[in-house]
Parts: sequence; structure tokens; C-alpha cells
Amino acid sequence: LEVDPKLSWALRHPEQFPIDVNKVDYEMLLRVPGIGVKSARLIVASRRFSKIGFYQLKKIGVVMKKAQYFITCCELPM
Repeated sequence: LEVDPKLSWALRHPEQFPIDVNKVDYEMLLRVPGIGVKSARLIVASRRFSKIGFYQLKKIGVVMKKAQYFITCCELPM
């Protein structure tokens, strides 16, 4: 069984998580399973205008099924 490299890194570094998507830099967002290059760019751009919640993350294209265990944001997940 092959494990996703991002997931493998995240599981080996539990001290790094959970991260607040409204505060961390672009590079750290890329470390989160379920957040890709496009999503990370959109998160950084969007949070300049307002805090991002789980609903916005879903709209941006974050794979919440993977990311939810490694992130926090301004609201509780539904």
C-alpha cells in the first residue's frame, strides 16, 4: 500500500499540525494533505480580504476529506 508523500510527511511531523489556514505561509499550506498549489495560492489571496472558514476552503477546492485532520480555521467544521 503506497502512502501519499504529503500525508506521509504530515504523519511524521505531528508537531507541525494542526495549522491555522488564516495565519501560516504559502509553503506550510503546501505541506497539508488535500491542499495543492492552486488551493494554497487562492487561500493566501482570499485571506487578505477576510478570514477563511471551512465552507470557503471547500469552494476553493481543498480536499477536506484529507485536510480536515491537519488544519484549523475561524469556525468549527459542520
